[in-house]
Amino acid sequence: MSFFYEKRDYNYEAFFVDMDFVPHMHEEIEIMYVCEGIVDTKIGNCQKMMAPGELSIAFPDVIHSYRRAGVPNYLLTVIFDSALVENYKLLLSSKQPEYPFLAADQVHPDIIHAFNTIVLDRYWTYDQRLLQGYLYVIMGQILNCFNLIPREKPDFFLPDLLTYLSCHYMENLSLDDLSHEFGISKYHISRCFSQKIGCSFTNYLNALRIQNANKMLLTTELPVTDISYQSGFESLSTFYRVFQQFHGITPSEYKRNMKKSYSLL
Repeated sequence: MSFFYEKRDYNYEAFFVDMDFVPHMHEEIEIMYVCEGIVDTKIGNCQKMMAPGELSIAFPDVIHSYRRAGVPNYLLTVIFDSALVENYKLLLSSKQPEYPFLAADQVHPDIIHAFNTIVLDRYWTYDQRLLQGYLYVIMGQILNCFNLIPREKPDFFLPDLLTYLSCHYMENLSLDDLSHEFGISKYHISRCFSQKIGCSFTNYLNALRIQNANKMLLTTELPVTDISYQSGFESLSTFYRVFQQFHGITPSEYKRNMKKSYSLL
């Protein structure tokens, strides 16, 4: 998975994952259902600590993020092109939920049945029209629960900016560098991070670097020093300080705890 403005290769994906995902957006609809654990979810200007049985939806080109709240979580994520629910395409481009979360008692049994069919049974692989039918059921039941309001349009440069950061986060970047690259005031860029993405430029850049370090800790046997520098940190002490801020534990403890968690699934 990528952590920026995503250009996806498939019109439908569904997967179970232990989610910890920095602010990002893409052209597709993203539905997330909490199976286990607690996840701090932010969609646009709305934020909620989601518990098991609860559901969220991010409309196309809406910034959203997920943060693990202490213990590992187990989330079902379904991402699909709005062309698969063509009848909702105009609505999706002009409206957005006032509050994009459903409590457990608002999640209709038809949604759970559709999830089980398209994610677990995968009957739709024989005929994509079946997939579209189940997605219409899911979207219809979800949208019936929402108060829809006119949607805000993101700043025109945000997709390019987030894509640029995803490719250059290992470099020594500053707001001045971004201002020069995009020809936009560094103060305007800074306001976009705080108002649209919900964190400072520095925190976003560090989140990208820590996300890369997380992946390297779990998929390689490289020393922590190498992981630190390959993730864009200029010193090991800075890496340890930022890692502690994000996770509350050291990189070695994170690696040990996560491998233990995965072995229990």
